[in-house]
Amino acid sequence: MQATENRMKRMLFGQLGLLVDISERIKPEFEILPKRWVVERTIAWFGNSRRLSKDYEITIESEEAFCLYRICTH
Repeated sequence: MQATENRMKRMLFGQLGLLVDISERIKPEFEILPKRWVVERTIAWFGNSRRLSKDYEITIESEEAFCLYRICTH
């Protein structure tokens, strides 16, 4: 891999005059997202729905129904 990187660096410098620094991968393994981030992302998706962007619903049941509707139609 190092030889390929050096060849590419020389080619870019020779043809375009660009100095390139290729970094190595930080973590090659799969990383699971924290639950907090998943919850925040889901709430943000609800905010994109016009009906769910404000607190229009009077009862908790109707709010829950629109949340389920949004999940099913997204």
